[in-house]
Amino acid sequence: LHLRRKSPALAVKCLERALAFRAKAAEQSGELSALPSARSAVTVAGYVSSLPRADAALAGTLCTLGSAHQAMGAHAEAYHCQQRAAAILEHGEETEGPALAACLHGLGSSSRILGRLEEARRCYQRALELRERCLGAGHVLTAVTLNNLGAVLQKEMRYRDAVSCYTRALAIQHKTFGREHPAAAATLCNLGAAHSQLKEHRLAIDCHSRAFAIQEALGPESPDMATTMHNLGNALAAAGRGHDAARCHWRGLRILGKN
Repeated sequence: LHLRRKSPALAVKCLERALAFRAKAAEQSGELSALPSARSAVTVAGYVSSLPRADAALAGTLCTLGSAHQAMGAHAEAYHCQQRAAAILEHGEETEGPALAACLHGLGSSSRILGRLEEARRCYQRALELRERCLGAGHVLTAVTLNNLGAVLQKEMRYRDAVSCYTRALAIQHKTFGREHPAAAATLCNLGAAHSQLKEHRLAIDCHSRAFAIQEALGPESPDMATTMHNLGNALAAAGRGHDAARCHWRGLRILGKN
């Protein structure tokens, strides 16, 4: 509830208390040895994840705690929680379910932010397989994973593979939300960047132009619009259209000046 209301700090406190209660119950029942007197929330999370009867409910708590840490920018803590949650689910009865897909997606995000690109790619690829199987190839969550996988591939300089992921994600978003949705604009920006890195300047210009048109229609002017205009200017400059590029860069600067 606190996480949905954008109060991740309160969510962390509640979830850590839930884990502490579970740990205390395990200690009293003799399931595991006593907790160390000086312990962090991460220590408690590791303790309860090793319970003999660790189950999907516990994994769900750990995964949600990881999401709350992620929202607070505590990515190392998020990584540890999501890693333990995934281990529980992979050794339980949820080895092919949407819960594991969500957990692996979160673990992929934490890994990407921490610079663990190979691990992030593996997590996203596994999450994608599960979401396609459980939810369908055209589900909006499948599109989210495709977008994030594309971002990792782009960082790994696998630009053609990134284009493929972004293109698939965009097709799903168009079918689900329509062609003028902000999610489609964000994917077009990603796709444009990947085309630019492949020196496909005409395609990059088209993607950034379409993205900006969506953002402009939704309004008001924002830093995201300034970034899109800047990227469009770069694509135009690379295509040899210096005058048009300068106009875009100036417009981007004007938008930034208003925000």
